[in-house]
Amino acid sequence: MQETKNPGRPTADPDPNATDVQGLGEGPTDRIYNAMLEAISHLSPGTKLPSEREMMERNNITRQTARVVLNRLMREGVVERKIGSGTFVSERYHTAQDDTDRDNVDAGLSDVLEARRGLDPLVVELATERASPRDIDRCETILNQLTASHDLGEIKRLCYDFQLALAAATRNPILLANYKVLYTSRKNLGWDRLKWQHKNGNSRQELIKRQTDIFQAIKQRDRFRAVSLVLRDLDRLQTLTMGPRVLRYPKEDDDGTEML
Repeated sequence: MQETKNPGRPTADPDPNATDVQGLGEGPTDRIYNAMLEAISHLSPGTKLPSEREMMERNNITRQTARVVLNRLMREGVVERKIGSGTFVSERYHTAQDDTDRDNVDAGLSDVLEARRGLDPLVVELATERASPRDIDRCETILNQLTASHDLGEIKRLCYDFQLALAAATRNPILLANYKVLYTSRKNLGWDRLKWQHKNGNSRQELIKRQTDIFQAIKQRDRFRAVSLVLRDLDRLQTLTMGPRVLRYPKEDDDGTEML
């Protein structure tokens, strides 16, 4: 329900999960989030940030939107809350920012797809074996948020959160670190701006179903099905972006190659 406009109170902004009415794929939570992230990048660790009420008044948004943005920043390690004191820029965030150059890799689309073909099946295989009840709950929570969201920016972020949660469930820090580098490479390529991924309701529902099927296979400890679903999804992604995958193997009787 729309809030009644009262003097001195912020008017209600649109549903934070709604798609931007201008069709830019960025809802109100993403706009406030990106603005805060930009501001935080210029602040020192330990700097106190505005409270939810101050965010509401400065940006003319609801408490719900302010809370969603702050919770997202806290979950990503950008800010930290101290009970009774407020919200502050996290030391961990600036440490991660110092490593940005190390994580930037000059990679093309085919490089990203090849890396995913090597990483994704191993991640779901290990997650099937090692995921704890807490890992399962975390993945399920993300999928529930994904199902409820209609904001393109939020959908893309939740898909990454889901992949990262699976990588964390492997208990392998090297795999987790590689996923973060992979995500940085995807952003550098403009992957998040590709509209074919979520261009209509049907593709959104198909995306949710694919992620849910993989999750259910992991939850049921069905390693073969989980890996098969991931490989099928990678084949679909390959076809959409670069055409059908062509494998080349050397012939036994000469130095040439043949296409399979």
